[in-house]
Amino acid sequence: MINVKCVVIGGGAAGMAAALGAKQQGLDDILILEYRKELGGVLNQCIHNGFGLHYFNRDMTGPEYSEAFAKKISEENIPYDLNCTVLEVNKYKVITATAPNKGVFKIKAEAIIIATGAREKSLNSLILESSRPLGMYSAGTVQEMMNRKGVCPGSKAVIVGSGDIGLIMARRMALNGVDVKAVLEIASKPSGFARNIQQCLKDFSIPIYMNTTIIKILGKESVEKVVVANVDENLEPIPHTEREVDCDIIVSSIGLVPDIEILVDGIGEGIFLCGNALRIQGLVDHVTLGGLEAGKLAAEYIIGGSVHTKDSLADCCKDSELVDEIDSIEEDGQAITAVTCILCPKGCFVQGTFDTAQIKV
Repeated sequence: MINVKCVVIGGGAAGMAAALGAKQQGLDDILILEYRKELGGVLNQCIHNGFGLHYFNRDMTGPEYSEAFAKKISEENIPYDLNCTVLEVNKYKVITATAPNKGVFKIKAEAIIIATGAREKSLNSLILESSRPLGMYSAGTVQEMMNRKGVCPGSKAVIVGSGDIGLIMARRMALNGVDVKAVLEIASKPSGFARNIQQCLKDFSIPIYMNTTIIKILGKESVEKVVVANVDENLEPIPHTEREVDCDIIVSSIGLVPDIEILVDGIGEGIFLCGNALRIQGLVDHVTLGGLEAGKLAAEYIIGGSVHTKDSLADCCKDSELVDEIDSIEEDGQAITAVTCILCPKGCFVQGTFDTAQIKV
């Protein structure tokens, strides 16, 4: 059995930050386990910008953000094992893992940081009539296919849910020539950032239908059409509002859930969670800050035997509530133009006239 003081499971934004946080607290015996062939996690498939605005104070793509942290890991000489799949973590802080060059092996740690991120909810979690034909994907799967493998999954798409990944992929598919028919959101307002509603939907004339959901998928071998309907206040389909939409792919963006199934005995003493494994975060910058904090707490636990009672996540700013679309308004009889600010994910509305520098948010 291998003995390591602190093991970080997951080499994405949270995991790399956690390892650096532990290192900053004076801990040297750290090991990162990552099941992919490179550090960075899902950042490496997020080729759009919008990362690092809070942590690095500059606009970066996902791979750029990942590379910046991977460089820090290298500079601090923090070891990591790639292509390593963790099978389980028990209450004794024993990790069972497997890797191509090692087979199945065990690691005993003094502290473990779970930075395994989140997994996407699938369309199978929705109750709808379907023969389960080909052509149903999660937004993250489409992102991996298009951004990493150069494969476009279809020509006509319907997106179910208005999560940020789905919104971003609506734009990505539109840029690739896919006819994005619509984004369907069962709630009364979008779940994604206002910036993404503006940049990814409005700027590309992609319609989003609120209080609308998919109720049936048509097609034997592959998707041919979907049947959608409006919903009432109880999220139940309203009779006689059904209509068909032609499509050959359905992309689900209906939310994320923390991926912590490896914890066979639950969360015990000396086991720390951070990033999306703790709770779903809207910004990778928040994930990073939470990872740094979790790493410091783990180091504190190993060195001092206890930790101060506090949350292992630190928010650098609060996500704003999404507001309704405003195209133009009247004030004192004068027309005021309103645009959505795209400098940060809050997507505030900036309002002003041509003869004044006044800004209302």
